[in-house]
Amino acid sequence: MRDFLVGLGLVFAIEGLIVAGFPGFVKARIREMLEAPDGRLRTMGIISAVFGIAVVFAAKRAIGW
Repeated sequence: MRDFLVGLGLVFAIEGLIVAGFPGFVKARIREMLEAPDGRLRTMGIISAVFGIAVVFAAKRAIGW
């Protein structure tokens, strides 16, 4: 549970920095997402989730958790 909360905190921190640093870029990407078909968004979401899980497992394995 602790790992989950740390990960969630990192997501909020990174997203906040991106929005604060590049608001125009974020708005443009949101417009693109609104126009994209649901299937494309679902596929990208699944790919992102699998990639994120792989990164977590690789990091845990690298540090011997």
